[in-house]
Amino acid sequence: MVSVIWHWLYAKLSRFYHIFTLNDNSAAVFFNRRYRSDHFRFLPDPFNPVQIKQKENFREKYALENKKIVLHFGSMGKKKGTLEILKTILAMPQDEASHYAFVFAGVVQPSIREEFYQLYEKAKSVTDVLVFDGFCSYDFIGNWCMACDAILLPYLETYNSSGCIGYAAHFEKPVIAPRGGLLGKLVRKNQLGILMAYVTPDEIRRGLSEVGLKKFSGTYLSTNSVDAFCHHILD
Repeated sequence: MVSVIWHWLYAKLSRFYHIFTLNDNSAAVFFNRRYRSDHFRFLPDPFNPVQIKQKENFREKYALENKKIVLHFGSMGKKKGTLEILKTILAMPQDEASHYAFVFAGVVQPSIREEFYQLYEKAKSVTDVLVFDGFCSYDFIGNWCMACDAILLPYLETYNSSGCIGYAAHFEKPVIAPRGGLLGKLVRKNQLGILMAYVTPDEIRRGLSEVGLKKFSGTYLSTNSVDAFCHHILD
């Protein structure tokens, strides 16, 4: 109810000139139509292309040449579905899991740290699981994006976007993400990867099995460039 009142005020009061909806053009159209306004405007989520200063062959460095590498990066917590990945590994038959290497790169949040490492200790006996718990440089993330076969985004809350999809588009790697919410809409609209009906071990395994079956591409980077962001702000 409170959000409805605020949206009505944004639409009707002249002191609000432009109200930007980040990364969701359909939301701006919806609010303008609902409140008979022209205040709501789409604003791209700008992605600044990563320039890797020191390239490394992480497949060779970590002896993963024959593995399908699955990358999960950024701040890792319950809402990001980080624990669901480890649970998926433990649900796999070992002959299936052995074909994959799972890479976790980023800070493990205190709220899940204990459970994360308990699951990790079990998962690493099933297949290759690499954990880099801490701040990761652009070079480090970029090199893993080059090395990986897919970027796994099993988010339990999907109403926000994710900076990871910019990396996926830039390095031309598919994401595996839920089909719901804004995140699912962006992946579907921009042909960025594989969508899951729900975040469950079975659905994550299905998504993993589809990696490499088709090439994903789209217009995400051109739509969400820094220039496009500036143009919408200054227009």
